[in-house]
Amino acid sequence: MEPVKPLMLGPKLPSLRAMQQASRPWSRWFEAEPAPPELSRSRQMRCYLAALGFGLAAKPARAAQTKSALSTEDKIAILKEVQSMGDVAMSAPTVEEEEAAWTKMLERFAGLPDIEVRVRSNRGNSLARQGKLKEALEDYNRAIELVPEAVDPHLNRGAVYESLGRLEDALLDYDVVLQQDPGDPAAWNNRGNALLGLQRFEEAKDSFQQALDISGSQRFAFAGVNLALAQYELGEDDNAVQTLRKLLARYAEAFPDARAAYALILWDKGDPILGESEWDRATAADPRYRSAEWVQGFRRWPPRLLGIFKRFAATTSVK
Repeated sequence: MEPVKPLMLGPKLPSLRAMQQASRPWSRWFEAEPAPPELSRSRQMRCYLAALGFGLAAKPARAAQTKSALSTEDKIAILKEVQSMGDVAMSAPTVEEEEAAWTKMLERFAGLPDIEVRVRSNRGNSLARQGKLKEALEDYNRAIELVPEAVDPHLNRGAVYESLGRLEDALLDYDVVLQQDPGDPAAWNNRGNALLGLQRFEEAKDSFQQALDISGSQRFAFAGVNLALAQYELGEDDNAVQTLRKLLARYAEAFPDARAAYALILWDKGDPILGESEWDRATAADPRYRSAEWVQGFRRWPPRLLGIFKRFAATTSVK
């Protein structure tokens, strides 16, 4: 399940997820499948209202008074405004403008928790992408306080915890997501990231494999390169090389993360000419891999690959 906007904190670091789907803006927000095309507009609207808890569907008691005080016409008007404002936020040309649009929605729909939880989760994403991690956590915490069973705020908070180095806290959030939805590939991949950082490599490998079993590498390629890193750390060198070659055959120049790891493994295995050639291709596409500080502190390569990088850097120009 890919986000509409790829909200990545880094090439391996965990993905954030917008609370919507591309197939119908806000259909995820309404927690309903897109209505069949043969339904009339009014029937579709009633379906979405029921998903929001404004119709006959039973919902928890929170905000019940606010909802019950609204007429059907008011609810339909709110629904239309929510969709319109949400579309504006998701199509904002800059992340700063996106944040401002979500803030405007929060001010407009104060007192409606079913709306606030989604808006806060999405605003948290825009804050996280700007590096405002403390503020992002505040939004995710509030969303979880409003609806503890909502999975996306837990997934997104876990991603920010990872970026802050709070790996155990991140792991707890990912486990909450998987208790609710064991078929969530993003949660399995992010869980593997946290486990890899905690040097629990066998568990990390299993998590990445779960993500790939659910989504396939063609839809969740970063889980593939993460799997290769875990395999290599566990001494499964042939499997790691095979995993990386498959990814590079599919994505070619579009995946410098896989190519950088592949280059170092080749170099370490005694093929310096091909290894350096692959390294040049990877770093031409993404120069950050030349930085020891970046691959260790941000990309967070596991110890074995990081050790190869340091030896490679000592004998080869990586600048």
